[in-house]
Amino acid sequence: MPRYEHKSSCHPCHNVQVTSRYPTLMKVGVLVVGVILLILGIAGAAYGSYNLSQMSGVHQAYCTGLSRILVERECQDLERTMGLMQVITGVCGLFLILGFALLIIGLVSKTPTPGLFTPPPQYGPPAQNPWAAQGQPCPTCGNPLRWVAESSRWWCDRERRYL
Repeated sequence: MPRYEHKSSCHPCHNVQVTSRYPTLMKVGVLVVGVILLILGIAGAAYGSYNLSQMSGVHQAYCTGLSRILVERECQDLERTMGLMQVITGVCGLFLILGFALLIIGLVSKTPTPGLFTPPPQYGPPAQNPWAAQGQPCPTCGNPLRWVAESSRWWCDRERRYL
């Protein structure tokens, strides 16, 4: 599983390394949910369609026309059940469409690049601890430089200027 690393520092003394696995886990999660919804949608729509066709045949044979064998109340119960099966089949069809869409999104989406998780660039001290670099010489005069946190820049005491 690829890991995306970035460094962020809230203070010049801190050098915090954060590792994130969330983009990959989210992609896998979208794929899993998509597959589950796809399976539920296919199974539910197939089951609902089959039962609806069976009920429709019973209704046609026993509740319509001259061959009205069933009592009116039984026919009304059958019609209500058929209406409920139509709703269930429609909901399973929506599961099917949503699962297919999530599956496509999960397969097509790229895992975000590490640049999206890095904080904006910090101007000032180098990546290492500035307190460890206190003895770093000035490039023009060779005097040791000093980090000034208020201005977030290096200061040369001899030249009395920021670098």
